Amino acid sequence: MSHAEPIAHSSGPSGDRARADVPASARRADKQLDWMEVLETGIEELDAWHRQLIRQCNDLLSAACSEAPWAMIIDKSDVLAKSCVEHFRLEEALMDSNDFPRIDAHREEHRRIAAKLWWLADTIRASDGTAYRDRALPAEFKAVLLDVMVRHDLDYLSHLQNRLGR
Repeated sequence: MSHAEPIAHSSGPSGDRARADVPASARRADKQLDWMEVLETGIEELDAWHRQLIRQCNDLLSAACSEAPWAMIIDKSDVLAKSCVEHFRLEEALMDSNDFPRIDAHREEHRRIAAKLWWLADTIRASDGTAYRDRALPAEFKAVLLDVMVRHDLDYLSHLQNRLGR
């Protein structure tokens, strides 16, 4: 079942498998998403969601790098995409209840990002995990999450903190 239009995705080095000369632990280490001070919103519920999304993303990335069964990668991709969409609903409820003036534009951005996430999950589901490019797909979740939590959330964060007296 397709959820969205395709987006461009990065392609890895040619070859059908992850590079044998690079240990899985080294490939995994450079793909993890660390909690950074810039991600701290000061709003406990949002920070808890962001930490959960980072944990889910890192779990997916670790599974992909360790060559876990492809069915597990599919499941973890679906869970992460669903969690992101649920997070968007929380954000939109917070924005709505705090009279965020650009809520319609933010909702549209959420729809655009959700489409990317669902396309990525659908592409992973349609792959078999045997090619390097298949195993590289989960890393694209990292870029989307960083975009959401750093660039995208900054648009409403100062408004929300001001409304909450922080």
